[in-house]
Amino acid sequence: MKYCPYRACPHRQRVGAPAEFMEHVSTCSDCKTPLVDSEREAIEGIASASGDPYRGSAERTEAASGRRERPGRSDLAIGAALLLVGLWLTGFTYMYRPSQGTYIVALGPMIYGAIRLFRGLRARSAG
Repeated sequence: MKYCPYRACPHRQRVGAPAEFMEHVSTCSDCKTPLVDSEREAIEGIASASGDPYRGSAERTEAASGRRERPGRSDLAIGAALLLVGLWLTGFTYMYRPSQGTYIVALGPMIYGAIRLFRGLRARSAG
């Protein structure tokens, strides 16, 4: 039996133990780290290249850069887009086919868009 010694391996993070492999396998299928024969070596593990066993290099870079998405940003964008689509549908259908049924169809995206827009504004003011 062979084991993955990498402490930041996705399998180890999910399960809490090193991944086990058959003898003919040479690298971990989750993190591509060369396997070791000793279970003890695998349990002690090897640290990630960043020196922090709990973060991989990509996570560390993202956390260190401080670039985090502002709260509610996607809600604002989606809400505004749906609200505009609803308004466009209302205006478009009113110009070419003035009937009452088209307003009901256009109200769906407009209401959902307004809800997302207000949710995004609330999250932005709270965050």
